Amino acid sequence: MAAFDKTGTLTKGEFTVKSYTSRRALELAASAEKYSSHPIAASFKDIAASIAISDVEEVAGRGIKCTAEGSELLCGNAKLLEERGVDFTPVQSSSTLVYVAHGGEYVGVIEIDDSLKEGTAEAVKELKLQGVTRTEMLTGGCAERAESIAFEAGLDGFTAGLLPDGKLERAQILKESGKLIYVGDGINDAPVMTCADCAVSMGKVGSDAAIEASDVVLVSDNLNLISKGRKIAKGTRRIVMQNIIGSLLVTAVIMVLDVVIPGFPLFVSVIADVGVMLVAVLNAMRTALIK
Repeated sequence: MAAFDKTGTLTKGEFTVKSYTSRRALELAASAEKYSSHPIAASFKDIAASIAISDVEEVAGRGIKCTAEGSELLCGNAKLLEERGVDFTPVQSSSTLVYVAHGGEYVGVIEIDDSLKEGTAEAVKELKLQGVTRTEMLTGGCAERAESIAFEAGLDGFTAGLLPDGKLERAQILKESGKLIYVGDGINDAPVMTCADCAVSMGKVGSDAAIEASDVVLVSDNLNLISKGRKIAKGTRRIVMQNIIGSLLVTAVIMVLDVVIPGFPLFVSVIADVGVMLVAVLNAMRTALIK
C-alpha cells in the first residue's frame, strides 16, 4: 500500500489567497506568515504587511502564534483557536482555511487554494495497476480540503488533522496490513519515512530532513516516476535472479560431470565458467531496456 502527504506532494504547493472575510484578518495573517516556514506562507508574499510582529512561535500542525500590537495573534487552523479558547464558528470549505484571532477575539478567516499536480491521478492509477492494494493521504490539513484532494487524485481514503506523531501512528496501522510506501516532502514527514518500508521524497520542494530520511528521491518531483521506479526495480531483480540461478546451475552441472566422468577436460570447465560470465553480462544489459 502507499500513503502520501498532501501539500507539495500531491499538490503543487503553490498557494494563493482565494477569499477573506476582512481586510484586517488578511493584513494580520500576512504580517505573521512572513515568519512561518510552512509552504502556505507563500500565499501572502505579495500582500502588504506593515504590522510589527514579535515573539513568533510555530505550533506544529496548528499554525503560528506571535505578538502584534501588544496582544497575542493566532494564525492557523481551527484547532489552534479552539485550544486557545477563542470563540468562533468554523467555516465549511473545500479550501485550506487560515483562521485569525487577535487579543483573544476572532478576526476572520482566509481561504487558500492549492491545486493538484499534473499527472497525480494517473500516477495513483498506475500504482493500483501494479498491485498497490490501498492508497491513502495523511495530512495535517482540514478534512474538507483533504476529501476534495483525495477525490481528485483517485485515492482510496484520507486521514486529516494529523500532527507528526499522528501521521506516524496512522502509518504504523497501515503497515499492519502489508508493506508501506510513503511519499512526502516536509520535515513533519521525516518520522513516517523512517517507519515506512520504502520512503520517497520530493527532490525540489522536499526539506533536508525528508530527503535524508527517504530511500528514494524524486529529483523532478514527478509522481509518475514512482511506478516507473517500481518497474525498473522489479525488472532488475528478475534479471539478477536469472543470472544467479543460471550461474549456480551451470557450476553445479560442471562439478557433477567432473566427479562422474574420469578425466573430464579442464578446458570445458573454463569455457563454461567464462561463458556463464559473458551470458550474465549480456543479460544484465537488458536492464537498460526496462521502461
